[in-house]
Amino acid sequence: MKNFIIAVIGILIALSIFVLVKNSNTIQKSVSPVSQNKEIASPSPAMDKSLLTYSDTSGFEFQYPKEFSVKKKDLITAQLYSSLELFSTGSAERIGIKAEESSLEMIDGWFKGANKTSVFGEVKKIKLADLDARQFEANNAKTTIALDQGVLFTLTTNAKKDSLLLKAYDTIVKSFKFVQPSSAIQNNSSTASDDYSDVVDEGEEVIE
Repeated sequence: MKNFIIAVIGILIALSIFVLVKNSNTIQKSVSPVSQNKEIASPSPAMDKSLLTYSDTSGFEFQYPKEFSVKKKDLITAQLYSSLELFSTGSAERIGIKAEESSLEMIDGWFKGANKTSVFGEVKKIKLADLDARQFEANNAKTTIALDQGVLFTLTTNAKKDSLLLKAYDTIVKSFKFVQPSSAIQNNSSTASDDYSDVVDEGEEVIE
């Protein structure tokens, strides 16, 4: 009888240890190692359906108000991947967007030499899509620049304070993102009829 009681106690102890170990493993597995060591990125904000979306064949897109038109320049070279102009008919205000080859190794290298003398006021550190960008005033224009693997992105506007175009500029900067060039080509092809009304005479100059 004594041996039976000892055996039962032993079995109960073994069962208790098994349950404790199992519960411990379950608790550990329920915690994601990513959430322990990294900050989980928030999902990208949804695209505003009240705005139009422009997709460029060089691999980026942005949103802009429907009151404005986008014109793509034809003067594309091996060094200039894309050159756009956003405007409203009858207004001298413009937004210029360029993607071009650059020898810069870091974005702050842009401010050396002649460029530095034209900048006035604060140089703000912001994001253009997932790139570190700089925003500043230069040559009576608001400018945003970002660098990605030897490609310099420049967004410039001569829009006046509180103008609708300046608000459109901020919308473009905030919604700017990169896409696969192939999907951009397909998107532009499928929306060619919709964008046809935005195409105007190519003789106008892009803002420098």
